[in-house]
Amino acid sequence: MENSNKNNMSATRRRTDKAIRTSFVEILQNKPLDKITVQDICNAAEINRATFYRYYVDIYDLFDTISQMFFDKLFTDVVAGRKENYEKHLSDEQLNNDMYARICRAVDVIEEEKDLCFLLINSSNHIFAMKLVHAIEQITITENISDDNLRLNLRFMCGGIFSVIIDWVSNNCKDDKDLIINVINRGVHQTLNL
Repeated sequence: MENSNKNNMSATRRRTDKAIRTSFVEILQNKPLDKITVQDICNAAEINRATFYRYYVDIYDLFDTISQMFFDKLFTDVVAGRKENYEKHLSDEQLNNDMYARICRAVDVIEEEKDLCFLLINSSNHIFAMKLVHAIEQITITENISDDNLRLNLRFMCGGIFSVIIDWVSNNCKDDKDLIINVINRGVHQTLNL
C-alpha cells in the first residue's frame, strides 16, 4: 500500500496496520522471511486474512513497506538536516558542525530502532543494506565528483561506516554511542579532508 494512502487512514485502520507491522517484526526475529506466512501474521495480530490483504499484497510487500518506513525515518531527518530533532543533545560547537549533528541523529535513530535495523540489515535480499550505503554516500558527496580517487575513497568510507553500524547493532548497541559517533565522524572528515 502506498505511503500517501497510509497518511489518510482512520485511527482504527492505523492501529490495525501498526498491529500487522508489529506482529510481523516480532515474528521476523525468530523466523526467516521466506518461512513466514500471512496466517502467522494474522494469528499474531488477531486479524483475518482478508484484513491483511486490505493492507498488503503479500509478505514481501509488508517487508518492503517496513523497510521503506525505517529508511525514510532515518534519512528524512538526517538528509534534511532537521536540527530541531537533535539539537538538545549537542554543544554549540557540535551544532556548528552540521555533519557531526547529522551523524548524531542517524545513530540515535538506529539505536531507537536497533532490533528492526538488525533485521533489515541481515535480511536475505540485502536491498536495505545497499540503500543504506547509497544514502550514506549521498550525505557525504559534496558536488559533482569527477575525481576517481575521491569517489573510491567515499565508497571505502561508506563500507566502513556500514561495517561499524552492523557491528554496533549486532552487539545490541552495547558499545558507547559517543564512540560510534566519533569513529564515523572521524572517517567522514578524513575522507573528505574537512
